[in-house]
This record gives sequence, C-alpha cells and structure tokens, in this order.
Amino acid sequence: METWVRKQFENVSGGMVIFPLMVLFFLYFFDEFDTAAFGTLAPEIQKAFHLSDSRFGFIVILNISVVLLLAVSVGYYGDRLPRTKIVVAGGVVAGVFSFATGLAGGVGILLAVRIGNGIGLLVNDPIHRSLLSDYYKPENRPQVFAFHAHAARLGAIVGPLVAGIIGSMFGWGHASRVLIVTYLPKAFV
Repeated sequence: METWVRKQFENVSGGMVIFPLMVLFFLYFFDEFDTAAFGTLAPEIQKAFHLSDSRFGFIVILNISVVLLLAVSVGYYGDRLPRTKIVVAGGVVAGVFSFATGLAGGVGILLAVRIGNGIGLLVNDPIHRSLLSDYYKPENRPQVFAFHAHAARLGAIVGPLVAGIIGSMFGWGHASRVLIVTYLPKAFV
C-alpha cells in the first residue's frame, strides 16, 4: 500500500520531493476547513450575537471587502519577500484569529477576528502557487496545481461535518476553538 501511495504522489510531483506540496495542501485544506466551518456555524453565531440576517451578511461582506482590498499588497510583497516566511505568517495569523472567533465577546470583536482570519488566508492562492512553481517543473505543474486546489474542495466538505458535530455537542464557540489544532502544522513550514 505504501509503495502505491508513494507512486501516486510521485506521478503528481514528477518524482520531485512531495513535502512542500503536502505542507501547502494541508495549509490550504485547514484554511478552507475553517471558512466552511464558520459558514456551518453561522446560524448559531447569529443567535449568540442577536444578529439579523442582514447584519450578519454585512459582517461577511465587510470582511470580504477588506480582505480583497489587501490582496494586491500580498501579491506585491510575495514577489519581494521570502515566500516561505509569508506562508508561515499567514498560517499563524489565520490560526490565531480562527481560535479567537470562538472567544469573541461582541460583534465588533467578531468582525475584527474574522477579518484577521481572512488576512491570514490571503496567502493561499498567490503565495502557495508561486512556491509550487518554484519547487516543481513546468511539465508537472498542472497536476501539482490541481492536487493543491483539491485541498479547498476537501476542506469545504470536511469542515462543515466536523464543525456541525462539535458545535452540536459543545456549542459553536468550542468548535471554533478546536480548529486551532488544525493550524499547528503551519508552524513547521
């Protein structure tokens, strides 16, 4: 079994080392896991903060707007600073603010921590893909990029499942705090 799995990864990477691909895959997976989990827990969060659908929607739209405005600067610095350090910083920021989501005591704090989490997520597309381009040969990049992109789809499937189970058993705040464990591997990039 181990040799079959290894062969599959070697086919994706073209025989190149798979460690960078796996690390970036799991970083992307856990970021999307958190985003999907937040969406699943949204009704409970709305109840906890006594938010109407429109006020909750405003928080989500404001979060997305701020994060999109910062996306250009992340790409700019991704070309000028060490990308691996940007990935580590993004992972730490996303993890800390994901954990803080479960501790938010007010709407303003909830908005701030979700924006902080979004800022940490910004590195996934531009910086991860730049690193993958550095690590893998051009002829293998389509398979590598496809494998990396599957992390988002997998996170979107697993995140709601896990968040729903933890949230129903212990409450939405505990589900958010448990997600910090998913970010621990980011410290070792």
